[in-house]
Amino acid sequence: MRNEIELEAIIEDYLNGKLTADEHKAFEQLRNNDPIVDHKVVAHKVFLESMKQYADVLLLKQQLDAAHDKIDVAAISAKVGPHPSKIVRIFRNNKSAIAVAASFLILAMIMLYSIQSQKDVGLQQVKRDVNDIKNAQDIFVYTLGYPKDDVVLGDGYVSSKTGLNGDTVAYQVAIPVNPGNSGGPLLDNSGNVVGVINGKETKTDGAAFAVKSKYIMEALNAIPQDSLSRRVAYGKRSSLLGLKRNQQVQKIQDYVFMIKVY
Repeated sequence: MRNEIELEAIIEDYLNGKLTADEHKAFEQLRNNDPIVDHKVVAHKVFLESMKQYADVLLLKQQLDAAHDKIDVAAISAKVGPHPSKIVRIFRNNKSAIAVAASFLILAMIMLYSIQSQKDVGLQQVKRDVNDIKNAQDIFVYTLGYPKDDVVLGDGYVSSKTGLNGDTVAYQVAIPVNPGNSGGPLLDNSGNVVGVINGKETKTDGAAFAVKSKYIMEALNAIPQDSLSRRVAYGKRSSLLGLKRNQQVQKIQDYVFMIKVY
């Protein structure tokens, strides 16, 4: 645990540019040699960026509230407002124009209220997004695949409960994947298959996508039974439950294959 905390502190100093030149060079080498450390750096960077965006929104709201509190509406009205007799005279001479102006004023007030409501909804959504990020990081997962000739273990967590462009059929996972990982199982710490890797984000490091197992099972159940040699059976309890990660990998790697097309 202590080593994990120290690593997180070093990663934060690295991202904030607080390491010396020699320390920065040594850490870059560690990232290149250790994919787990590299994955932690990417995940920490995404989390810090999300927190910064949320802080910027809160700061803007505080600045707007502070500016509004400084406006003394009563004093301004007393200083620039016309004498009551002038108001009566203006009203009598410009009834129709004032009616039109009043209509525009009401419309403007409705629009301002709508904008404020949308801003409040936006702030609530940012808070929910941050909470989703925090909660999603508790869902630790791993995958097995063949980005090279030997089976490779990829370790990470679910970074979003939706896939690319909000796709609800998939998860977004913070695991470095490459060609050869597609079709590999995505498992949780209990050994349950929670999805299947099906792609990656080319513009973002460490962002991959996996189809949720729920939809894979629905697709299997939709296959006509007369087109199958035998009925597809599902286990109600994972045989990997209670095993350590290395024991789970040893048992499941015999069921993960490389498929080559010539």
